[in-house]
Amino acid sequence: MKQLIYIAITFLLLNCKAPAYLPKEHKIGEVEYFDFDDFEKNKSKEFKDEYYFMRKDTIKIIKAIRDNYIFEIFTVYPKNYRLMKDYYPNGIIKERGKEYFSPDSDNFKIGIWEYFDEQGHLIRTEDKDGKDRDYKIIYKEAFRRVCWHYGFSMKGVRIEKFINDGKLYWVFTKKGKSRAVEIETGKVKKVSISYKM
Repeated sequence: MKQLIYIAITFLLLNCKAPAYLPKEHKIGEVEYFDFDDFEKNKSKEFKDEYYFMRKDTIKIIKAIRDNYIFEIFTVYPKNYRLMKDYYPNGIIKERGKEYFSPDSDNFKIGIWEYFDEQGHLIRTEDKDGKDRDYKIIYKEAFRRVCWHYGFSMKGVRIEKFINDGKLYWVFTKKGKSRAVEIETGKVKKVSISYKM
């Protein structure tokens, strides 16, 4: 019986294919090229320098060719991130990385960011959740200090950065409950946030 279960699980895993609209995962330092042919085939009839694809609550893709730069943005809603890619005019990747994204929240860099020269050679990487963080306490660490207020889940939590009394805070809000975590010290404060619609 166990063997049948293992075979069934293996079969399901091997046949689960990522949707075609999701961006290809690249290894760190792997060069990438903007797909001009795909862009031309799918670009907007109204705006000749843009491509736009949307699947409600799943993904939004924006690609654009401007005079001095080319970019792609893949917003993956269920995972709360945006994959950002900038290219040189020759189509070679310039930089790529992820931003935290959630509707009505601030965007900020997360994970590994890569930077390339015009020949596609990796110049440097930055670990925004590690040694190259932009903040002393990153949002994940701050959320761990207040997660019990939100049922230990980030789902539906609005994340913002606020300055108050010269101090910078991560502010987490869900269903009217807000907690602020000071980015330098990690101290937690109960706060009242109101949003005008």
